Amino acid sequence: MTRFFDAVVQENAGRAVRRQPPLDYDQAKKKWDRMVTASFPRTVPGSMVAMVAERTAKEAARKSGNQPQQTPPRPLFKGGLVCYAFNQPAGCGRVASSIGCKDGAVGGKEFHHVCTFYNRKTSKYCYAAHSKASKTASHR
Repeated sequence: MTRFFDAVVQENAGRAVRRQPPLDYDQAKKKWDRMVTASFPRTVPGSMVAMVAERTAKEAARKSGNQPQQTPPRPLFKGGLVCYAFNQPAGCGRVASSIGCKDGAVGGKEFHHVCTFYNRKTSKYCYAAHSKASKTASHR
């Protein structure tokens, strides 16, 4: 999309120097179709419009409350932040603290070392003392 807008601005700038009118809607649409076809050969240019319309409709449905929220809320444990690195297979490499870890900055933030597995059926996080990576099988 950025390349399209850059191409239109460049074309219109050249037209201004030559004292020609800027691209009209039909000319810009043809340029868009050519660029989409060149970038995505298997895509029919009109399907991009359909994809945007579908995404817009889904967003409107989500905002109106007709659809359950798809992304879980941000995990907060006892009002504090949760360490994402702790829940990865490699684990956390930060400086240890009484609740888990803290970042290296002076007066840095502290993060809780708790499991961030999100159960979609109950809409709750696990928040147990194990990492999500170590308990993947039991959380299925």
